[in-house]
Amino acid sequence: MERISSGASTSREISTSPENEINFTIRKCRVEDLDQILEIEKTSFPNPYDRSLFTHFLTEGASGFLVAEKEGMIIGYLIFTNQRKLGTIVSIAVSPEYRRRGVGRRLLEATLNQLSGKVNIVELQVSAKNEDAIEFYRKFSFRQTAILRMYYPNGEDAILMSRKF
Repeated sequence: MERISSGASTSREISTSPENEINFTIRKCRVEDLDQILEIEKTSFPNPYDRSLFTHFLTEGASGFLVAEKEGMIIGYLIFTNQRKLGTIVSIAVSPEYRRRGVGRRLLEATLNQLSGKVNIVELQVSAKNEDAIEFYRKFSFRQTAILRMYYPNGEDAILMSRKF
């Protein structure tokens, strides 16, 4: 699946382009967000992560776990790691009704800002069939670096994409 550290503030109001404008806040994930994140996960991926994995990411397994919140509702999330100058986007998903409204873009921008100066490369894996996501990542200067054959449980290939800082 295409699947915060201290530093700059991650809580702020964000607007997108005027025609699709929505206001939302990006902040660190909290335990009480997990039910809503699991719902987004189930609607976003054919093999969704389970609660125990999200709990692991929240408590010890990720460098950053950001959520986009609108009026008390979680509308997207992004999990990333940072190890030995390599950043990895573990998972990103946006609630279907908020897709193409700037949520994923702002989550990824916040993550790249967090990783800037800490890593040399950021990588991610994306389904080879997910052309929209591949194009989205290309807009952030991610480039295909490998094909991971039969990466997903259903036998589907993934594309490894990376970008340099």
